[in-house]
Amino acid sequence: MTVFFAALLLAVFVHTLATRRDLLSPGRVYLFVYCLLLAVYFLKLSRYQIPWSSTTHMVFWGGSALFLCGCLLMTLLARITNPQQAVSFEMVKSAVREDAARIDWPWFLWVWLFCALFFLAVYCSAALKTGMVPALAVDPSRARMAFIGANRVIAFTWFFGPISLMLAVELLLFSNFSTPAKAAIALASLFVLGVYLTLLMRMDLYRLIILAAVLIHYGKRRLSVRMLAAMCLVAVVVFMGAMFVRMDYQGFQLLTDYIQVKMPRKYLWASSIYAYMVNNFWNLDYALRRYVDGQQHYPMSFGFELFRVVMFAFRMIRPLEDAYGFDSPFNESVAMIAGLNTVVYMWHFYKDFGPAGAYLLALLFGMGASLYYQNCMVRATLLRLTILSLVIGCIAMSFMIPLWSFWTVYLNAFVLFVAHRHGAQGAAAP
Repeated sequence: MTVFFAALLLAVFVHTLATRRDLLSPGRVYLFVYCLLLAVYFLKLSRYQIPWSSTTHMVFWGGSALFLCGCLLMTLLARITNPQQAVSFEMVKSAVREDAARIDWPWFLWVWLFCALFFLAVYCSAALKTGMVPALAVDPSRARMAFIGANRVIAFTWFFGPISLMLAVELLLFSNFSTPAKAAIALASLFVLGVYLTLLMRMDLYRLIILAAVLIHYGKRRLSVRMLAAMCLVAVVVFMGAMFVRMDYQGFQLLTDYIQVKMPRKYLWASSIYAYMVNNFWNLDYALRRYVDGQQHYPMSFGFELFRVVMFAFRMIRPLEDAYGFDSPFNESVAMIAGLNTVVYMWHFYKDFGPAGAYLLALLFGMGASLYYQNCMVRATLLRLTILSLVIGCIAMSFMIPLWSFWTVYLNAFVLFVAHRHGAQGAAAP
């Protein structure tokens, strides 16, 4: 199976390049991510990787097939309804340039500055309150949670750091500010990035990389193999860097011994990376065995997982979790190993509406992502592309977390809406 998925990944990638198709379409992103992960998973190097149950096969393969069918259905529908409409990369790039000329860049700059300064103020407040910095603490992983949760304001506002970096990418790529102004923005953003890295948070950095890839791919030039490889390398460095700071050698050794990965002792770090990649699939199988094939029952949440962010806005998450026995975002009931608590998105859909819901929501997920993608290609603007990067991020990270259930994604989208104001000053440069 490993050889099959590796060959499928290579075939899809080569075909995409040979036919000059879009590397970042929702369906292809899904295929790239899951072919890679399944090729790694089916190496079966851990004792936790027992053969999937029949239910797991049906839910996973059925959900994946329906997601891809949703993408294909909307693509075919677009071709049928608009047979004469052909979209090229040059057309998209031209539309993005025209939109960039209409944006009020001085206003955009003020939004970026507010986000950056607000994040730094929040960071300093947390450092003063806790008396430490997570990356320099004795127990970085525990210190990180204490730092972020120092008080309610800090817990809900640290995201301004990543969003300021996203805005900076747009300023550097598309604004017509002078070179010294862009250099100042770049230096300030590097400082914010350095400060943010001490929090040992990774998820928003992945979304930053995806946003940069989307904006470059559609607004500047198509991603080359070299550029794509460089971005993947940066993502790997971010992952490994945070992991090495969070865990010491003893931690790697304990985790390797516990999951019994079949690797030489000198490759303890690699076994931990392997576990982080594949635990999502064994947690999915464990969840479905326990609640579908077993004697226990997970309470159907009827949309709670899908609309968790709405419950968060009305402060209803904790009462509902306590009253009905729902899991928190840490998936307590299906984590086979403490700390490895992420799970493939089909389980989150299953929790809402059962097996039928897992299939239906997977289909709607694919249709919605493809429909929005096509809308972006036909009516490309910088704002639409930034939101597209959030959609692609949801697909790329769906093997471990449902980003659509996290409030930070929607607040990021809100800030992006505020920043992308059009006005007569669009072409002005300081």
